[in-house]
Amino acid sequence: MIASTRKSADVSDRRSFAPIERVFWVLIVCASLLIIVLPLPPADQQQAILILVSVTAYTLFFFHWLVPRYGARWWLHAVATTANVGLLAFAHYMLGYYAVLIDAFYVIVVVIAATTAGWPVAILAAILSVVAEVALMLRQTPLAASDVTIVALRAIIYLSAGYLASSQAAMVRRQAAEVAKRNTELAFLLNTSEITMSSLDMESVLPRLADKVASGLPATFCRICLLDRHRDALVTKGIHPVRSLSGWEGFTGESWSLQSVPTLREKLDMAKTTILRVEDLSLINAEEERALLFPDDVKSLCAVPIVSEGKLLGVILVGEARSWQREPFDGRKIELLQTLAAQLGMVMQNAELHQATQRQTDRLAVLVEVARAVGSTLEIDDLLDLIHQQLSQAIPSDSYFVALYDKNEGMLDMRMLIDEGQRYPPQRIPLGEGLATWVVLKRQPLLVRHLSEELDSMPVRPVIVGQPKTSESWLGVPMMTSEGILGLLAVASYQPYAFDNDDQALLTTVARQAALALDNARHHAQVRDQARRDSLTGVYNHGYLLTCLREQIEKCTKQQCPLSMIMLDIDRFKRYNDQYGHTIGDEVLKLTAQAIRTHVKKTDAVGRWGGEEFAVVLPGATTAEARDVAERIRQTLLTMPLSDTNGRSIPKPTVSQGIATFPDHVSTAEDLVVLADRMLYQAKEAGRDMVKVAGSDQRVLQDRPATGFMT
Repeated sequence: MIASTRKSADVSDRRSFAPIERVFWVLIVCASLLIIVLPLPPADQQQAILILVSVTAYTLFFFHWLVPRYGARWWLHAVATTANVGLLAFAHYMLGYYAVLIDAFYVIVVVIAATTAGWPVAILAAILSVVAEVALMLRQTPLAASDVTIVALRAIIYLSAGYLASSQAAMVRRQAAEVAKRNTELAFLLNTSEITMSSLDMESVLPRLADKVASGLPATFCRICLLDRHRDALVTKGIHPVRSLSGWEGFTGESWSLQSVPTLREKLDMAKTTILRVEDLSLINAEEERALLFPDDVKSLCAVPIVSEGKLLGVILVGEARSWQREPFDGRKIELLQTLAAQLGMVMQNAELHQATQRQTDRLAVLVEVARAVGSTLEIDDLLDLIHQQLSQAIPSDSYFVALYDKNEGMLDMRMLIDEGQRYPPQRIPLGEGLATWVVLKRQPLLVRHLSEELDSMPVRPVIVGQPKTSESWLGVPMMTSEGILGLLAVASYQPYAFDNDDQALLTTVARQAALALDNARHHAQVRDQARRDSLTGVYNHGYLLTCLREQIEKCTKQQCPLSMIMLDIDRFKRYNDQYGHTIGDEVLKLTAQAIRTHVKKTDAVGRWGGEEFAVVLPGATTAEARDVAERIRQTLLTMPLSDTNGRSIPKPTVSQGIATFPDHVSTAEDLVVLADRMLYQAKEAGRDMVKVAGSDQRVLQDRPATGFMT
C-alpha cells in the first residue's frame, strides 16, 4: 500500500512539472532556430550555443533527476520558474530588435507558475520577469520615464495574470479534491457493501469489514460488536488492529457484559450515534471499561449503533489516535458510518432468517446422514467419526465426546473426545462425579445452559476432561437400546447458552440411532477380534500379525521412522509338556505372552507365530530400544511364579530372542521376518537364554549366558 502511494505521488509530481518541461523544450528549440537564422557575430553565436547546451543539460538534470527524486517541492517550482525566466531573457537578448512578442511568453511563464505552484511562486515569476526586462533595457539604453511606466504596466499585467491563474487553479483544485473525496467515500461504501453482501455468514464478514473500515475511512481502530442471543453482553465479531503499539490487545470472540461498560450501555440505550473526544474519554473512570472499549492511545471515539426494525443488534466502535484537528469525526465520516450500520443491520436481519432456515435444514440433513451412516459401517470409530461430522454441522460446539458404559467394571470408556479441534486419545474414567455419570446412571438427558449460574442448583458437580478449563454450556443424552444403556453422546461449549431444547431433541434422536449402530458394531468387533487372536494366549494369531506388520511397515516408510521386530522362542519348551504335562505347557505360554505384553505399548503388536514361538512388532523403535524391550521380557520371565498342579515350584522358562530393524537391516516386511528369525536361531545355537541383534555385518551385538535347568 505504501509503495503504491509513493508511486502514485511520483507520477503526480511528474505530471505537475510536465507543462514547465514542455515550455523549456519549446524555448530550447526556438532558441536553436534563432541561432541558426539570425546573423550573429561568431563570438555571440558561440556564446549562445554554449548557453543553449547548458540549458539543455539543466533541463534533463532538473526534470529527469531532481523531480523524480524530490517530488513537487515548492523550491523546485521556484527553481524551474527562475530557469524559465532566465531562458526567456536569453532569448529576448538574442532576438534584440525582433523580440516584439516576448512579453507574451513572460505572461505564459507566470501563468504556468501560478497554476502549478500557486500564488507565491507566481509572484516570484512576475518579479523575475520584470527584473529580466529591466536588465535588458538597461543593457541597451538608460531608462526613460516612459520606460518606467511600461515596466510598471507589465508588472501589473504579470501580477494580475498570476493572481487570476492561481485563483482559478485553486478553485479547480478544491473542486477536484471535493470530487476525489466524494469518489473515495463512494468507493468506501461500495467496498464495504461488497463485503457486507458477500456472505450471510457474519463470522466471516465482520472481521473483513472491520479491516476495511479502519483502512478505508481511515481510522486507527475499529471494533464491530454484536449483542448475544440474550442481549445482555456484547461479543466482538471483528476488530482491527488486534494489537496496538501501546500493547493493548483484543480478539474476535471476546465477550463482555453490558454491565461492565456502563458508559457505552448508556449511549446504546439511546440508539444514537455518539462521539467521545479525549476530554469525554477521561470521564470513563473504570479502567476495565476503558481497556475493553479501546486502546490507550485513542483520542476520540465514535460509537454507531447497528439497528434493524427498531431493534438494537450491535455497535460499530471507531477510534482515532490522531488529534481532532487532524482527523475529526466530521459529518461526512459519521454519515458514512451510519450508512454502513444501516446496511449492516439489514444484512444481519436477512442472515438471521437465513440461519434459522438453514439450521432446520441442517438438522433434517443430519438425521438423514446419521441414518445412512448407521448402515454404512460396522467399525465403531468410523461410525463415531461419521456422526461427529454430521452433528457438528447442525449443533456448533467446542467439545464433542462419546463414552461407552462398561457395567462390569463401572467405567466410562471415552472412545472419542474432541475439544476445540484437538482430538484426545481414548481413555477410561470411573463412574463417580461428573455430568456424564449423572446421564448414564439416571438415563436421562441433561442440558446445562450457563454452568456458572446453575452450578449451585445442579444435581452433580462437573469433572473436567480435555482442555483444562470449564465449559459454560453442556448437553448430554443417553444412548439406549432394549438391552439397556450403552453410554452417552455429549456436546459442550465454552460460551453460555450455546444449546437449547431444539438441540436436545436433535441430539436425543441421533443418540437413538447411534445406539443401535454401536450395538451392532460392538458385536461385530467382538466377533472379528476373536477371529484375530490366539485362543490360548489372547495375542494376535500368525495371519493377523503379518497383516499388522505390513501395515506398520507402510506407515513407517511414509513417516520415515524405524520398525523393529523381536522373534522369541521358549527354550526347550517340549520338556515342560513332557515332564509336567500340557496344562503346565499352556501356562508357560500364557505367562510368556503376559510378560511380553507387560513391556510393549498399545501401538505395538504381539502375536503367536506358532507353537512356542512369539513375534513382537515395535513401530518407531530403534534397534537399541528393541534390545531393551527384549531384555526386560527376559528378566520378567525369570521372576514370574510358576508351579505344578501340586504347588511345587517349577524352573522359570527362558527365551531366546532375535532382533532385526527396518530399514536399517532390511527393506521389506518379508526380509525383516527372515532376518529376525535367523537371529533367533543364532541365539539358540549360541546357548539359548540370550538376545541376538542383527547388524550391518550380521555380527552379534550382545550375548547373555543361559541359566536354569534348560541348559
